[in-house]
Amino acid sequence: MLANAVWRARTEAGHGKDSCNWSNWIVEDCLTRISKLNPVFFNTYYPGNHIHPRFKLTFTADIGSSAGTPLQKTTARKVIATHLERLPTNTRYMFTDGSAKPNPGPAGAGVVIVNTNNHSDNIHSYGAAIGRASNNVGEAIAIGMGIEICSADGYSGDIHVYTDSRIIHNALSYNHSAGAGNEWLIQALKRCIRNYQFTSNSRVNFHWIPGHSGIPLNEAADALACKGSSISKKYLIDFNLQGFIARYGFAQLIHFTNCFAPWANSINITKNTTPINSAEFSQHVN
Repeated sequence: MLANAVWRARTEAGHGKDSCNWSNWIVEDCLTRISKLNPVFFNTYYPGNHIHPRFKLTFTADIGSSAGTPLQKTTARKVIATHLERLPTNTRYMFTDGSAKPNPGPAGAGVVIVNTNNHSDNIHSYGAAIGRASNNVGEAIAIGMGIEICSADGYSGDIHVYTDSRIIHNALSYNHSAGAGNEWLIQALKRCIRNYQFTSNSRVNFHWIPGHSGIPLNEAADALACKGSSISKKYLIDFNLQGFIARYGFAQLIHFTNCFAPWANSINITKNTTPINSAEFSQHVN
């Protein structure tokens, strides 16, 4: 392993890379490769070690799926934590989720937005009731909500989106189909993403993560989505979601939700996004 790392360092030198940090690069490469072979090696055999978490795992580790094994879930939590630590400073990231009970059924969307300058402080945490829909529709809407909120805040940097929906992730990353019935929503979301990237000269990056793995912010987004689903069910909310988004956008669904349940969200968006009054909202409710 060490010989391989040295060989790779010499190869980098052949491409003109600076050699002053070779020793650190070799150590990092070896530590990371050990963790790929056994993700819990250091914490198991050297619990008192002082090795920085960024050396312990890479995002290519086996993080399983939403129905992963306990080891995969443990690995997933460490991998995502490491991935967040490696993001550039003053960069926003968000965890999104959708919920529908049953699926499809009364549905909700949830988003949590954080800045890397303070990982422990959630800038925004919102849940929205979206009427009768599927969990994947809720996931897509949560992404749109998050991007529009960042824009409303005047933020203009890169955004990293962590989603546990492979369908929505692949639709946005690889142009896969999310189902004929969801084509309008994916196109609306892509327009939202393009508009943000064009006006901010930044990039929106998408990362798939396994759901129900105990990843803290994913669990928080799930709780917000479930709250939105419960509001949809309690107040029998059913409305023209496509028409609403076409007219008002994604983030206004937060205000729409508060018209039914004022306690649902404590809205704190820097730039003025004037809420539309409930009478105007009501035309969309069947």
